[in-house]
Amino acid sequence: MAKAVHSFRGGKGQAKLVAAEMARHGESRHAAKISGDKAGVQGLGTERISRQVMGQYAEWLHQERRGDLRTATREAATHYLEQRAEAVSQSTLNQERQALDRLQRHLHGPGTEALPRVRSELETIKTGRAYTAGQLAAICSAQTPRNALMTELSARTSIRAHESYSLRRASSGEQPASSHRTWSADRFKGANGSRPDGELYTVKGKGGLVRQVLIPRDLATRLEEGFRLAIPELVRDRGIFYVKNYGVGGGQAWSQSFSAASKRVLNFSAGGHGCRHSYAQNRLAELQAAGWEYRAARLVVSQEMGHFRESVIDAYLR
Repeated sequence: MAKAVHSFRGGKGQAKLVAAEMARHGESRHAAKISGDKAGVQGLGTERISRQVMGQYAEWLHQERRGDLRTATREAATHYLEQRAEAVSQSTLNQERQALDRLQRHLHGPGTEALPRVRSELETIKTGRAYTAGQLAAICSAQTPRNALMTELSARTSIRAHESYSLRRASSGEQPASSHRTWSADRFKGANGSRPDGELYTVKGKGGLVRQVLIPRDLATRLEEGFRLAIPELVRDRGIFYVKNYGVGGGQAWSQSFSAASKRVLNFSAGGHGCRHSYAQNRLAELQAAGWEYRAARLVVSQEMGHFRESVIDAYLR
């Protein structure tokens, strides 16, 4: 049985202890396959990688107040990988998923369900480009109403493809913004320092972070009057289950719709992520035009998009 991992240990300490428990030095992979031990680590190189991944994961758990390596849930591991998807390549993400899968089996038994596959968005962010208002209008005209509304929402509020599933009215209190983060009071301010006409919603994004988004009044009205579901629906997107309250487009289906429409009307596609590039660049220009200093404006835009590492936002501003 796995030994307890004490939360007072630092991330590296926890990882070192668990990696030692999982080590099966001298045992062949063939023997491990016969025994059914898919959690054991035979090679020194694999042990080193596992220790590194678990150390980073443990530090993230501590920062996010989600416990330690032993007490963290499968959902926490999935959220960690989702967040890492914006920072590392697909090969690195796959490697980290394998390490965390071994950890889950070590702690909870060989029958533990594997973590869902998560797609890296690093290259998409790096190569993505902002769309102009005219280009976005053309794309929307080539989409179904539900997907077109999602395209407008993404470009005007920065929500990601899968975040439409978690849209909730902030006033309902059903899904409050994450309290472990310090949110800037300057988010969503307009040119005169007041908040533009719109309604606050919350969405659950990368790493399970819940943030507020301000949906302009015209879009909020269309969303509520034309797409609010009488009964919430359970959907599965890229192996992850969501409960959605609105029948607006989202997830992989919307991403595919966006790319197809963009290619039809513009003869190219920068992907649905280009909508977030548009939001970042338009919002930064709006704040600077109102007299905001660049660094302060950059920080506000970063938080509105769900990032607390300013270095990430730079990729959207190219």
